Amino acid sequence: MVHSLQQLLTTNCGVYTVTKNVSPLSLIVSPGGNGYCGEATISVGIPSGNSFYWEATGDLEINANGQTLSTTDNNIGITGTNGTIAVTTSACGSLLTLYYDYQPYARQLSIAVSSIIGSEPLSVTIPDLDYAFDNIYWYIDNDLVETGIGTLFFSNPPCGEHEVRAEVLLPCGTTVVVGSSYFERYCGGWWRSMIIYPNPASSYLNIQPDTEKLKTLSATEKSAMKEYEALLYDISGKLLLKGKSNGYKLNLDTRHLKSDYYFIHIKIDGEKEIIKKQVIIKN
Repeated sequence: MVHSLQQLLTTNCGVYTVTKNVSPLSLIVSPGGNGYCGEATISVGIPSGNSFYWEATGDLEINANGQTLSTTDNNIGITGTNGTIAVTTSACGSLLTLYYDYQPYARQLSIAVSSIIGSEPLSVTIPDLDYAFDNIYWYIDNDLVETGIGTLFFSNPPCGEHEVRAEVLLPCGTTVVVGSSYFERYCGGWWRSMIIYPNPASSYLNIQPDTEKLKTLSATEKSAMKEYEALLYDISGKLLLKGKSNGYKLNLDTRHLKSDYYFIHIKIDGEKEIIKKQVIIKN
């Protein structure tokens, strides 16, 4: 924003109004590189020659070397995905500090995990990987299981609840975007043969027994599977949605929910949380 300063100037020839346009100090960000590494040049909107002290927070690096820099140059190069740049200068006769929040793209990485029943494999996908990368590392409970692919297909996942994590290495070689989720492999129990889809979900979240597993159940077990209750909680533990099945199936309307991670609990015959699964809502 440009400000106009006016001053009356009195001379022997008369009184004149002198107008001068001035711009306040500002930080000017110019993206650099291929745009995927969080590379940019940041300049102070005044001539160089003053003393500048630059500081960065988050994962930002200044000139790829630490997070502080003292210089008489009014521009610096930064690399990173998330943080704040601050510059303190003695321009204009007094110390002045300017701040800029730098987030070239969302740092959070969402991954979608399929449900697992019995001997079924683990299938995990990064649905919105729309930027260049050098490598992808997949971990299950901190153990590296695969590299270099956007979809993990793991034939023999461990029983019980576990964490799966993806780390995407960007082309600059120093910046990593991380996402994680939890899966549970149901190795036993007829009542755990439930499918929750799609994941991520948008308008609706569908729940139903696995049709192939349902064929193997007794008449008593099938009857029990018809009546169950599903409860959806946010990450703080607040109950947001609740519903009961209708002939094996249940649909939860998630159109009003914000994009985030949620947890769904399923009860059969009043049992306590016999199934608990993390789901992603993307609206």
